[in-house]
Amino acid sequence: MAKYVGRRLLALIPTLLFISLVTFLMAQLAPGDPIMLMAGEKATPETIERLRSQYGLDKPLHIQYIDFVQNAVRFDFGLSFYSKRPVSEVIVQGFGPTMTLALIAILIASLLGISLGSAAAYYKEKPLDRIAVAVALLGVTVPNFVLAPLLALIFSVRLGWLPVAGWDGAEYFVLPAIVLAARPMAMIARLARTAMTDALSQDYIRTAYAKGLTAREVIWRHALRNSMVVTLTGIGNSFGFLLTGSFIVETAFGVPGLGYKGVQAIQQRDFPVIQATTLLFATLFVLVNLTVDLLYHWLDPRIRQGGEKS
Repeated sequence: MAKYVGRRLLALIPTLLFISLVTFLMAQLAPGDPIMLMAGEKATPETIERLRSQYGLDKPLHIQYIDFVQNAVRFDFGLSFYSKRPVSEVIVQGFGPTMTLALIAILIASLLGISLGSAAAYYKEKPLDRIAVAVALLGVTVPNFVLAPLLALIFSVRLGWLPVAGWDGAEYFVLPAIVLAARPMAMIARLARTAMTDALSQDYIRTAYAKGLTAREVIWRHALRNSMVVTLTGIGNSFGFLLTGSFIVETAFGVPGLGYKGVQAIQQRDFPVIQATTLLFATLFVLVNLTVDLLYHWLDPRIRQGGEKS
């Protein structure tokens, strides 16, 4: 197991370097000159050159990239073009709301998705199964930017039960978390239904029933446990989706997280913040997938034995 983990961690290095290169080039190839925006139309050439030197933009491109990687390893992304604050402070300030929202959403998506999918598999081809499939289909097909204003219109504007936007208390978490959890919940439900259907058709399930176990005991002790190996992959991938999907949801509900700050940075052409948020989201996505892969490797003895042989 230790060798497998070591190989996977080593494989992350070229992946992260490629991500850093793409992130760096995105900012370089973007239209517009942020220095000109900072300096203003009436700035003198001396002022423009001083700002370029201050932000290291007067160096050759390959030197800028090397400096970018070295500084990123130290979590130093320089100063924001717009606020003049250290970018690391902006990232730390927005990280808490983003992770809080993502964790709440993945908890909702996992609980509802597994419950819905398992119930659909147990009552296959019955009305509950059809309802679960329809809910999952809606969750996959309705995008966040449609669901967010729709729920805000119903529960905030018309009914007045929840605040429209902000981040000042538990009631502000409800709508963003539901919107963010909708699509992952549907994906997890579909995976759970397929995995549970397969598990319920296995011989050990019939043996468990033959031993006199109740349906609840069979599902909880045997079917659900074995189906979770497949479902876990969907939960991990969904968590990565929650991080990237936060751009739309946080902007729609005014959540001061990384997604909201990333959108603001794009509008302001604040390249250091854009680079930092993009690199951080991509790194988190890669690390989440690695964690899920390691858990999958640990939970399934067949994969674990195959990895040890290789």
